[in-house]
Amino acid sequence: MKRVLKIALWVLLGIVILAALFVGYLTLREYRPADVENLTVQGENTGNAVPAGQTIKIVTWNIGYGGLGKESDFVMDGGGNAPAPDEDKVKSYLEGIKKTMDDVDANIYMLQEVDADSTRSFYQDERELLT
Repeated sequence: MKRVLKIALWVLLGIVILAALFVGYLTLREYRPADVENLTVQGENTGNAVPAGQTIKIVTWNIGYGGLGKESDFVMDGGGNAPAPDEDKVKSYLEGIKKTMDDVDANIYMLQEVDADSTRSFYQDERELLT
């Protein structure tokens, strides 16, 4: 009995050490952006400044990589799934995003989670479609 307990404790200790090493590795490899990052503007850029007193419309939107709709069960929202259900859904969501952007007709769009070559969006070049 004493031997079984000793083996179980060593196995538990091994698991704890492996978990600590894994967390340490992830911490060391975590992306840490610089205090100031250069922004690459995509799309139409005339370089003209906005005159003082002129109103402009700016939209910020996390499009959820074009894979999250109202019926999605996203794991980070307490659901059980991470990827989009299928390629057709992603294409459908992207068309809806594009239509919404056209309807809003803003001067500047700042979009988050726009994929270019990712498995989660079935390799759709969302930058090209939405630019």
